[in-house]
Amino acid sequence: MSAGGITCIGVVILDMFPGQLGVDFSEVKTFNPMAGGACANVAVCAARLGIESKFIGKVGNDYFGKYLADTLKKNRVNIAGLCYDNERRTTMNFHAKPAPNIIQYLFYRNPGADTNLKWEDINEQDLLRSAVIHFDSLCFTDDPTRSTMFRIIEKAREHNILLSFDVNYRNVLWAGERQAVEVINKILPLVDIVKMNETEFSMICPGLTMDEGAEKLLATGPKIVIITLGEKGSYLINRKNKVNIPVLDVPVVDPIGCGDAYIGAFLTKLLTQSIKPETLSNDELFLCGLYADTAASLTATKPGTIGALPEYEQVEKEFAKRLEKM
Repeated sequence: MSAGGITCIGVVILDMFPGQLGVDFSEVKTFNPMAGGACANVAVCAARLGIESKFIGKVGNDYFGKYLADTLKKNRVNIAGLCYDNERRTTMNFHAKPAPNIIQYLFYRNPGADTNLKWEDINEQDLLRSAVIHFDSLCFTDDPTRSTMFRIIEKAREHNILLSFDVNYRNVLWAGERQAVEVINKILPLVDIVKMNETEFSMICPGLTMDEGAEKLLATGPKIVIITLGEKGSYLINRKNKVNIPVLDVPVVDPIGCGDAYIGAFLTKLLTQSIKPETLSNDELFLCGLYADTAASLTATKPGTIGALPEYEQVEKEFAKRLEKM
């Protein structure tokens, strides 16, 4: 399965992190710019872990867009599919952290270049050489990117390319939660792997236990459901097995980007082991989840996103330590 690597499609943005913690936007005085964006983070994570990694998306033909392109390139991500928009600016996302477990987002995306990805921007032959195509819900908030993504999904399914979807819900980018859930429910039957956090699970499967909701999701089409639970670890289930993964005990500096590292490392493990999602045994599911959690937990030890993603040697070393303790 490793031939073709992973192609991530979505948003690469300039994340503006607050210089002051414990206050909301009205009191933040300075912001620190860092390259980010969920799917860009996944692409970098995969590249650092040794997988052929490509990114498809659109940025503004401006200083920020060129900086982000250069950042991806420096991190060994193939950016042949990254396009420049002469009309729309590169999207920015400002953050505030008024409390330890609360993050506020303010997207400058009205509309941003990332929402303007068109089918004619896509190199179809290159796309169809992918082993895995990964994307998230930010690709579906606006046309033409939304329509382009559904066409990409259709083509990928015709060629039996593994599809990975991160719910990655950001309420400020949708008209409302109901609209987001309707769109997400259209995507779920079309993908092989779906990842979400505990809050997103409650949004999609209200009133259901984790087992009940995961079984319901599997029945719609996905072969694996992954639910990340923060300090409680993660829960993975396919149609034959389910596992709970404990979190690696590390000093947490910044949890942003951990979910992206998780799915990036999980997909990397699948590809390097040439395992099909539907055939994962209980032990294989656990090992893939443990590897993913190791990368995610290490990401939490540094501030920011792309800059915080761990290197191959670091993940392998910690993963080996965890295996020895089993």
